[in-house]
Amino acid sequence: MDIFKFLKSPFKLDGDRIFEKVRELSGKNYNIENLPVKFTAVATDLTKKREVWFQRGNLFKAMQASSSIPGVFDPVILDRRILVDGGVLNLMPIAPVMSDLNDLIISVDLYAPEREIDFKLSKEATDAQNILEDIWSKIFTEKETPVNQSIDLMMDVIYRYRKAEYVADIEIAVPRNIAQWYDFHKAPTLIEIGRFLAKEAIEKAKKRGILKIEKGELKKGDLV
Repeated sequence: MDIFKFLKSPFKLDGDRIFEKVRELSGKNYNIENLPVKFTAVATDLTKKREVWFQRGNLFKAMQASSSIPGVFDPVILDRRILVDGGVLNLMPIAPVMSDLNDLIISVDLYAPEREIDFKLSKEATDAQNILEDIWSKIFTEKETPVNQSIDLMMDVIYRYRKAEYVADIEIAVPRNIAQWYDFHKAPTLIEIGRFLAKEAIEKAKKRGILKIEKGELKKGDLV
């Protein structure tokens, strides 16, 4: 896929084009309320300065709004609201699932303590990563700037406050040194690391008795 066609001056990613491609790949338009599994996307309403929970309506527009990182994507304008990434106010949006019946709540901590992960990347992921690294290096120069450091600090503080509000049954801990918030080009590597860490978290939960496997399905264990 040609990443250049998703860029626009001044070096922003074009959310409209990206999600149009997602719609094309999915083969149809989906409404959230018709999905087989309940889904909520969380965005931030800059006009009213509050969270917005998308639990009905167009799936792709909700996804676009909830992932519109300021400065990287343009905001989504919907019903006179200016919508950006939900992480502006909440990096751990567990509340939407707490209000619903569920068997198990799994969260992802992107600010876990630093550690080295020892695993081998697949050849397919390695090849894809090399291509993206080559493209990315021609467009951006990666460095720790005061702007990036400030954003990281703000996100870290917001996350710690929000994490204290709700506790998930299982937490997938992603070391903070794995990637920066702008490392979109590292997707092939990060996806495989995510799979590895998810399996690791599940194994830990099984050992602690938090969950058990019944006929291929995860269930809460007797100790919860």
